[in-house]
This record gives sequence, C-alpha cells and structure tokens, in this order.
Amino acid sequence: MSRGIKRKTQAAIAISVVAFAATDAVAQTANSPVGGSLTFKTTADVNTNPGLTAVSAGTTLGLSETLGFSFRTQTRTQLLELFGSAGLSLSQPVGGASTTTITQPKITLHYFRESANSNLDLSTNYWTGDVTSAFDADPTSAVAMIVDTGTLAKTGAAFAYNWGITAPLGFSVNASYDQNDYTGITNPSLFDSTTMGLGVSANMRLSPSTQGTLTARRTEYVSSDAFSTSSDTMNYSFNVSHDLSGALTMNTNIGYRDKSTTASGVTTTSSGYFAGAGITQALPRGSVSSNLKVDAAGSTTTTSLSFGRKIDLPDGSLSARISADWSAGSAPQFLGSAAYTKQFSDGSLSLDLKQSISTNNLGQDIKLSNLGIAYQKALNSSAGINLSLSISQTEDGGAGAIPTQNRATFSASYSQAITPDWDLSVGYSHRRNAGSAIATADSDSIFLTLMRDVQFGF
Repeated sequence: MSRGIKRKTQAAIAISVVAFAATDAVAQTANSPVGGSLTFKTTADVNTNPGLTAVSAGTTLGLSETLGFSFRTQTRTQLLELFGSAGLSLSQPVGGASTTTITQPKITLHYFRESANSNLDLSTNYWTGDVTSAFDADPTSAVAMIVDTGTLAKTGAAFAYNWGITAPLGFSVNASYDQNDYTGITNPSLFDSTTMGLGVSANMRLSPSTQGTLTARRTEYVSSDAFSTSSDTMNYSFNVSHDLSGALTMNTNIGYRDKSTTASGVTTTSSGYFAGAGITQALPRGSVSSNLKVDAAGSTTTTSLSFGRKIDLPDGSLSARISADWSAGSAPQFLGSAAYTKQFSDGSLSLDLKQSISTNNLGQDIKLSNLGIAYQKALNSSAGINLSLSISQTEDGGAGAIPTQNRATFSASYSQAITPDWDLSVGYSHRRNAGSAIATADSDSIFLTLMRDVQFGF
C-alpha cells in the first residue's frame, strides 16, 4: 500500500488525541538488530466542542506539537521494545483565555527472552489523558464512554515465565497489575481501582494428541467507589485439549471459584463449580466452532451457548459468532460479533461488530455494543483518503435500570506524502454523545497535520 494511505484508529483521527506511528517503524526495522524511529507531529485544528459537553464552551482553536519514539533491539534469544509519545497542546477558545497542557503521554515497554526449554515475558504500560477521550483510547470499556471533566491515568504491568516447554510436564507463573486513577471528576460512576492477579499452571502432555493444564489463580480488586468495594477471588481449573482427528479439536474444562466481596464494611462470599466444553472443526477455508459453559459459582447458575464461523476469502476474511447467555428465571441475552475485511487493488474495507456484557460495582449488568467501519483508498502512489465511522452503545444487560448511552464518531481525511519522511493530512471529524438520561452533545472539527517520521537501524 502506498505511503499516502495509513490506517488510523478513531483515536488517531480525533483531533485531541496524539497519534504515534511506532508500529510502522517496528515493521521496517525488524530486520535490524537495533532500530527505531522518531516521529514529529504538528496539528492545528478548529473544534466547536472539544469537551463534548451538552453546552459547549465555544469554538476552540488548537495547536499541538507531539514527539513520539520507538526503540527495538533483537537477538536470536531476546527482544526489547520501547514505545512512547507525548505532546504539548495550546488551546484558545474564541473570546476566552488560552491554556497549555501536556497531551496524553504514553509509554509501553516490552521484554521477551527465550531458551531451549523456557521463556520470560515482561511488559508495562502507562497512559494518561482527559476522561472524555478515554473511550477513544479504550473502546472496550463501557465505563470509558462517560463524558466528564478531569483526567484518567492508566497503569499496567504483566509478567509470565514458562519452563519445561518441550517436556512432558511443564510449569508457568504469571502475574498482572492494572490501576485506574481519576482526578478532577464529578461523576460517581468513575472511581479509582486496582486489580492484581497471580497464577500458576502445570502443563501436561497426557498423550501425543492430548494436553492438560491445571491452573490456580488469585485475583484481588480494590476500589474507591462509594461503597469502598473490594474482592478476593480464587480460581482452580483443569483444562484438557484433545485432537480427535487432524482437523477436529475438543476442549473441556472444570473448575471451582471462591470469592469474597466487601462493600460498606459488609463481607459476602460465594463459591461453586464451573465447567465448559467446546469443539472446533478446521475446514479448507476456515473453521466452525461451538462452546457450552455453565457457571454455578455465583448467586445464580448461568449458562452460555455459542456458535462461531470463520471463512478465509480470496481477498479478505469473514468471521461471526453468536451466543446466548441466560440464568435461572431470566430470558436469554443474545450477543453477536462479526468481522469482515476486504482488500482492493487500491485500498481496503473493514467492518467490525462486537458485543459484550460486564458487571459494574452495583452488580448491574451493562451491555456494550461497538460497530466500526473503515475505508482506505489510494488515489496515487503518494496520496489517499481515509474514512471511518464508529458507533457505540451501552444499555442495561439484565433486570437493572442502566440508562442507555450512545457515542458516535465520523472522520474523513486526505493524506499526501510530501517527501520520503514528511506527510501532510487534512480532514474533518464529527462526534456525538447522547443517551436516555443525558442531553445530546455534538462536536465538529477541521484539522491540518504535518508529520515527519525518521527511522534508524544498525
């Protein structure tokens, strides 16, 4: 694909979010033992409602300067990657006072090392930005759709060590840490939280066609919500994967969960068994699968049945999955997901639909639906257009009273490669936030971006 076409996420196209093209730099320097890039980006924009509030503070003129970097070093047995970006933004409301802020600093560090019979994987990441743009950075979180003042800082880390990989009996240890910190917020649905996990596994080769995994994992959760909710969960499970034939695989698992939850100083406990079974059939151009899960470890027994299909197309791919979740005394909740990609001689088209259900601190189920459409077309060897549409909705996923909320973003841009390492883009974006319990808010912006990507490798 020509340099004029660059796939952008919604966050990259939104004017208030700084883009960072570290992935492209890694791809182009992967053949060098040491490589990386420096990205310089200047953006000017006019936005009618940057905060996406019901009552706009007025049209704002913005100017931002962003520095991004990537570094990668690789040998036969280890890999080290470092990505980062940060910017300085100047905002000038029409008829108001100007403000200068640091724009969404972000850093990711990844280290991997392997030997003949073991491997080590370490990663850490940090991101901070305004609450309203948090959903652009993480559209999988229903809470992130909330529009509010203030900032959010997200910190994460993960560790995994596996040994005895090629032996009949091997072991694994993994740990994770995730933290959300809010400042200057007003919505009580937003609160600080920390989640920590530690797990150990024994991996067994029961036969040439059968693998077994015995796992124990502990997860701790602490929050600063109105109830000071915290929880401690222990999961024990045994999973077996068996190849019935060269193209047919069956997976089964059984486990036990013990969870204690403390809210407003009162501790409640729940425990019970869970189990599941699934089968996957590989086909000449894809696969078909089905899964059944039963969980009796909560206050009620829940059951989930799903069917999936993947198809490899000559110029793309198509996948879909539908599931039905239900518990005793309640109607089934149907969820679906689908993804379609198509490559043209001068561009590409992608469609992605995802639905999920999560439970908030009040025990209410929230259903999150995301639809994304992206189209890129090369006009010539150095120029192209990018179109994207993102529609998201949160609604009640059970018998509660969760209000419906909608977020939509449409973006259109034109990109032109000026020199081998300079790119110019100009575009327009529209955002809307609406819901059953909030007033509708709209935002329109026009932007101009000049970016230089300097790559190195030796």
